Amino acid sequence: MAEQSLVRMQSTTSPMPPSPAVPPTSAEIATFAAWVSAGTPKGQVCTQLPDAGADASAEGGTTVDPYNTPTVCTSNKYWTSGTGGSMAPGEACQACHQKQGGPSYVIAGTVYPTAHEPKDCDGINGAVSVVVTDANKNVITLTANGVGNFSSGTKIAAPFNVKVTSQNGTRAMSGSLTSGDCNSCHTTTGANGAPGRIMAP
Repeated sequence: MAEQSLVRMQSTTSPMPPSPAVPPTSAEIATFAAWVSAGTPKGQVCTQLPDAGADASAEGGTTVDPYNTPTVCTSNKYWTSGTGGSMAPGEACQACHQKQGGPSYVIAGTVYPTAHEPKDCDGINGAVSVVVTDANKNVITLTANGVGNFSSGTKIAAPFNVKVTSQNGTRAMSGSLTSGDCNSCHTTTGANGAPGRIMAP
């Protein structure tokens, strides 16, 4: 499968990923080819758990886990239809846009005030920034909109690091990432090692 994937990545007639997804660079293909040539060895986990306790406070000698909260739509507002930057908060942006033919994003997601918010629930409405530092030390700062959504089509060299900042502080992921479809892991309950939603500090 890895060898066939490489063939498709290099194909000019039937390339993967298909449009409107951003095609891999020649350097990214070379990295993948070297991995295939080495026999596809297993490496470290690509996506590590965010440091859930990075900004936890101590109460009575115990650490409060900010991810130990109930599922709730804090805004009490849900997206039902329409297009634009306020659409489908909490849903996997890239997967949906690739399937439906929407704008191509390199990174996109939704910031919430708590860790376990249902999909289509409006996220945080406030001054929150998502700061991405790529493998070449380039920094991209994205501002969450009125429903907490953020997105960018700017090329980002993987692996990259992400943090969310506000006037209340910073919440940073403890490891680096290779995928920018943030809501595909940051679901209501969390997937692929994520503990839940992207949560503002």
